[in-house]
Amino acid sequence: MRAFHLPNHIKTAFPVLLEELEVPYEIQKYQRNPDLSCPEYREVYPLGVAPAIQDGDTTLGESGAIVDYILEKYDACAKFQPPQTGKLDDLYSYAKRMFERPAYKRVLEKGGEYRDVYGPPKL
Repeated sequence: MRAFHLPNHIKTAFPVLLEELEVPYEIQKYQRNPDLSCPEYREVYPLGVAPAIQDGDTTLGESGAIVDYILEKYDACAKFQPPQTGKLDDLYSYAKRMFERPAYKRVLEKGGEYRDVYGPPKL
């Protein structure tokens, strides 16, 4: 696994998780330009967000998704997974729904349709 790092970024805790789970990894550090951009980093993850990881064919750049991926793939003994996963999934779905409703309303207010934002529905 390769972890990509930009300096002065708050979301860098996942290497601690990799250490605790004894997952071998290497860190590749990038430097920001004075305007805080880093064009080379976009080659790793097109959105340019930090942190990012590559594990085989998988590349992730959202810290929450990175932690979920590491836990799902490497925490076979559930060392860091809470015992009430169903309850957490329920709360996550609730939070997601609370965001989706106002976002969808905003799309409609602007005269758009759901599929205009997300593409045609996939059945």
